[in-house]
Amino acid sequence: MKKIMIVFLGVCLLVLGITFPNKTVEKEVVREVKAEVMDAINPLEIYQDEYNNQDIVGLLSINNLFNKEIIVQGSDNDYYLEHDLVGNYFSGGSLFVDYRIDLDNTNKIIIYGHSSSRIDIPFSKLQNYLDEDFFDNNMDIVLTTKDGTINYRVFSVMLLDEDYFYTRLSFDKDSWIEHLKEYQEKSLYKNNVTINEESKLLVLQTCSQQYKGKYVVIAAIG
Repeated sequence: MKKIMIVFLGVCLLVLGITFPNKTVEKEVVREVKAEVMDAINPLEIYQDEYNNQDIVGLLSINNLFNKEIIVQGSDNDYYLEHDLVGNYFSGGSLFVDYRIDLDNTNKIIIYGHSSSRIDIPFSKLQNYLDEDFFDNNMDIVLTTKDGTINYRVFSVMLLDEDYFYTRLSFDKDSWIEHLKEYQEKSLYKNNVTINEESKLLVLQTCSQQYKGKYVVIAAIG
C-alpha cells in the first residue's frame, strides 16, 4: 500500500507538470499532495492489507488512553477472545465488535476486549474510568469505520456482574430511550451529556481487575 501511494503521488506531480522554484516549495507541495492522497485512501484498507485481515472494521481512540487501536469483527464472539490480528493465539485477544451488529445499519455498537495487569492490552486502561476525576475529564471517544468517523461523549461507567442489559440490540423508539436512561441510572457517576431518540450509542466492555467477577462497562453517546 505504501509503494502504491508513493507511485501515485509521483504520477500526480508528473501529470500536473509541476516545476518548483526551490526545494522548500517542492517539499511543501509534495506534503500537501500527499495529505490529499491519504485523505482519499480508506485507512482501514491499509490495515487490512498490512495484517491480511478483512475482519478489521474500525479504529478506536480515547483521549489520554490510546490512539487508533484496531477493531475487528468476526463471525462469533469467541475467536478474537484469544487471537491477535493475524490469527495467532494470544491470551490478550483483540478488540472486537459484537458479531450480531450490522455496522452498516445500527445506532448501537458494542466492543469487547480483555483487561490484564500482566500484559499491555488497550482495554486494561478502561479501569481508569472507575476514578471519578478521570471520568469527568476524559469524555471523548473517536471511532472510525469505513463510513467515516463518529465522535462520542462518555456518559456512563458501570460495574456489573450478571446484568447484561447492555448487550441488547433490538429496540423501538420508546424502548431505545428507556435503554439509554438505564445507563444513566446505573452509572457510578453522572455528567451533563444529553440523550435523545437520535443518539448513537457506543458500549465498551472489559473485565474488572479490582473487583473479581465484575465487568467495567463504558457507554458513550454520539
